[in-house]
Amino acid sequence: MPQPVCSELQRLERFLCLGKDSAVYHCQTDVSSQKYSSSDVQLVKAVLHLDNGGALAIGTILSFSRNGRAAVRHPALFALAVCARCGDQETKNGVYDALSDVCHIPTDLFYFLSQHVKVGELCDLDGRGWGRAIRRALSRWYLDNPDELQLARHVTKYPQRHRWRHLDVLRVAHIKTPRQNAALGFILEYIRHGLRPAKRRFRRQSVGDVADFLTAVKDVKSRSLDEGQLVSTIRTHRLNREHILTEWLSSPQIWKALLPNMPVMAMIRNLGRMTSLEILKSGSDEAAHVISRLQNRSLLMSARLHPFYLLHALRTYNNGHGDKGRLVWKPNSDIVKELELAFNQSFTFTEPTGQRFLLAVDITTTCEGCHIDPSTAAAVLAMQIARRETEFEIVYFTEEIIPKTIDASMQLTTVMQLMPGSTDPTHTSCDCSKPIRWALDGDKDFDVFIIFTSCRTVTNETNVMTTLLEYRQRFNTQHTKLVVVTMSNNDCIIGDDRDHFILNVVGFDINGLELINDFIRRMS
Repeated sequence: MPQPVCSELQRLERFLCLGKDSAVYHCQTDVSSQKYSSSDVQLVKAVLHLDNGGALAIGTILSFSRNGRAAVRHPALFALAVCARCGDQETKNGVYDALSDVCHIPTDLFYFLSQHVKVGELCDLDGRGWGRAIRRALSRWYLDNPDELQLARHVTKYPQRHRWRHLDVLRVAHIKTPRQNAALGFILEYIRHGLRPAKRRFRRQSVGDVADFLTAVKDVKSRSLDEGQLVSTIRTHRLNREHILTEWLSSPQIWKALLPNMPVMAMIRNLGRMTSLEILKSGSDEAAHVISRLQNRSLLMSARLHPFYLLHALRTYNNGHGDKGRLVWKPNSDIVKELELAFNQSFTFTEPTGQRFLLAVDITTTCEGCHIDPSTAAAVLAMQIARRETEFEIVYFTEEIIPKTIDASMQLTTVMQLMPGSTDPTHTSCDCSKPIRWALDGDKDFDVFIIFTSCRTVTNETNVMTTLLEYRQRFNTQHTKLVVVTMSNNDCIIGDDRDHFILNVVGFDINGLELINDFIRRMS
């Protein structure tokens, strides 16, 4: 049976997920600073050259964006920029129609524009690419916003990113001040000339709450308010942390004012800081607010908080100090309890895949270069499979395969005890073909093999592919998927990039679990 080969569309989907045309994801990589090459442009253009390729590419990008299928958004924004610069006119129109759907906030828009310029440089395109169609799309991003106050929040919360400012966008797009909407006109005048000229120009027109909001932001940044006035301004105008000068972020009263309107992910990220300022004491209104939000299942689901994120937050908060140890606090036991409950609930935030899994774990008690404890990472992966799927087996292996009985009722500590890791200092290599051979010998039919190891080296890479191909032939399918997670940062990669049913994860971080989930769903 021949080895399956990636189609152009499958390569694009993998690129949107991993940020590269490769079957390998390196954890702890800052994708936002990743530099794309002409080969990445060609990958997207290969889809554009297909029949109806423009609509296919844009539809795929929209699917990843709307459904949160990728751990980061930057590859999708780059791909959208390629479609805008290299597609036919129909494709370009499709990009501009989709721009507001993909670029939800100014940081997305600024990144898209930075890549729009970069693609032109990579392809040596004539002109700067600011034709009528893209200027119209950029105008719509600002002028078609149904909530002028929300636009004012975005303009002040995200004033610049990726070497772009709102003023730069207005200039390249030649965005004109609308006559029929004074509030929008006020915001654009504010971007161009500042608050005082905007007030002078629109002094005889009603601009709703926009002028009051922008005035409040200016006052907050001008250092003209005392603490009491600042607290009142934050509460009245629902200001965010990004609006506040750094010098005020050591004030408990400021954080009390910020908390009610803080996004849930930002709230969790700042639990330690707020506790260190003693505003999350047991019985306080602020602690009750935090607990209420952690108990809100729909809120946690909509924020797409996955198990590793919540576990990292739980452990950091319970430890009583940050990763660098500079900030210390005495954790609120009620909040610790709710974080633990939220972690356990988060396994049910995604639907079952309907696939048959074999998770094979070969870990050691120590792991050089690992950002997450191997036993914890393996246990969380096992818990997700056990709590979400109906058909699975979990085994531990070194020299021999040892089946482990893990079910949906087990807690993290119990699962970790079942997979304690090898203490043998000479155990530094892993033969990833063993679990597949075990399944072959036992005539066990699986859709997905996940091999999880913390060993420094992976042996018999060629034998792994030979065994996998034999397995596929035995069960008459090309679609058996293989995920190899090597916790130690090494260069031992299984398979090649042409086989789109293989994924290598090097290292492991809070995005690793989501990448594996998307890979399995995408290839099902």
